[in-house]
Amino acid sequence: MYFKTNSPLTESFSFTIKNLNDIFTIPNDTKVKYTEEKLKRVENEFNTYYKYDEESEDAILEAIGKIIKEGKYDPLDLPKLDRIHHLKRYTQLSTDDKPLSKADFVKFYTVLYRDFYGPSLPSYMTKYMLLKFIRNRYIVFITFDENKIEAVHVPISENQYDVMSEVYLVPLKVNFKIFKK
Repeated sequence: MYFKTNSPLTESFSFTIKNLNDIFTIPNDTKVKYTEEKLKRVENEFNTYYKYDEESEDAILEAIGKIIKEGKYDPLDLPKLDRIHHLKRYTQLSTDDKPLSKADFVKFYTVLYRDFYGPSLPSYMTKYMLLKFIRNRYIVFITFDENKIEAVHVPISENQYDVMSEVYLVPLKVNFKIFKK
C-alpha cells in the first residue's frame, strides 16, 4: 500500500533532526523557559540563512494591510484584543504558571500563540517556525528551512472582538526575496 501524491516532498531532514533535538535537549521546566530557548535557537538558525529587517517588516505590514482593506477578516491586533478580553490579566489571576503570568506582553502572546497555533502549521516538525511581532501589534509565523521560506502566516478572525469567533492562520502574500541575505 502506498499514498499517491502530486506534490513533491518539502520536508527538511536536517530540520526534522533539529526539532527532535530541541524536544530532548531544551529544559522543559516551564512553558516560558522552553519557548524562549526554542525561539532563540530558531532565530539563530533563521539569521544563518536569511535576514529580517525594516524592509521585511514593511512588506509584511503591507500584506496585513491588504487583508484589512478587504474587510472580510481582522488580522488579530493583539494590544486591542488584550484591552477587550484581558487575556493576560485573566491568566495572571487564574493560573499557577507563574512564569507565564509574569511574562511581559510580547513574551506572553508569543508563548501563547506558539503553543496554540504553531502545531497546526503544515511543516511543524520538518521546518522551523519563527514568530515575529510586527510593530508590537500583529504576530506572524515565518516557516523556513535551509532551502527556503515556506510561508508567512498571520492569525485572523471574522470578528476579533467576539470571543466566540474562530481564529485561523492564513498565509500572507509576501515576496520571500525580502528575506534574502
